[in-house]
Amino acid sequence: MIDRTAADTRIREHYERVWTAGDAWDFETSAYERDRHAFLASMVADRRYRRVVEIGCGSGCLTVLLRGLADHVLAIDVATAAIERARSRAAPESAPGTVEFLAANAMDHDFAAGGPWDLVVLAETVYSLGWLYPFFDLGMLALELRDALAPGGRLLLSNTYGAERDWLMRPFLIDTYRDLFVNVGLAVERETVFTGVKDGEEFRVLTTLLERPAAA
Repeated sequence: MIDRTAADTRIREHYERVWTAGDAWDFETSAYERDRHAFLASMVADRRYRRVVEIGCGSGCLTVLLRGLADHVLAIDVATAAIERARSRAAPESAPGTVEFLAANAMDHDFAAGGPWDLVVLAETVYSLGWLYPFFDLGMLALELRDALAPGGRLLLSNTYGAERDWLMRPFLIDTYRDLFVNVGLAVERETVFTGVKDGEEFRVLTTLLERPAAA
């Protein structure tokens, strides 16, 4: 039997160390990351959202862009250090839209209680959960997120295709995570691969915009 308590502790402690050390993965300074976040925002910029939840917000680089598209954004991260960094990035309070920050584990959070959501965002997040939690638990999370979406609501899923050495992001796993959300009843509205170069290495990012059908 999988020890959920051990998984919860390991993922929280890992990302606390990562974000306490500073700007993890150069999200705040890399031109590639800036372009990637702008691309993700452009994927959902064709409408205004009442309520948005971003799961795994990190230091808030995408959060500040989502804020301009929504009346309210709930930004969640398992690491308190990330939430503190994101909160400072989201200032000033006079900017359009409101942002609520919450240090929480997505595997335990009650998304239905805060819904229905018009947009759910998981960018470079689901494979981190797949690292420590059983596939069954990921399936139940996908089902919970589908049910927490408003009819016609969207889910933006974005994950980097890793090289062979990047076992956490093997392409077949990235595709499987996408298929999981399709198999719980979300329809693919649009899908594309974002490409760019960071530190001399080319990256490919599978980005899928899914929708909860009005009748689902």
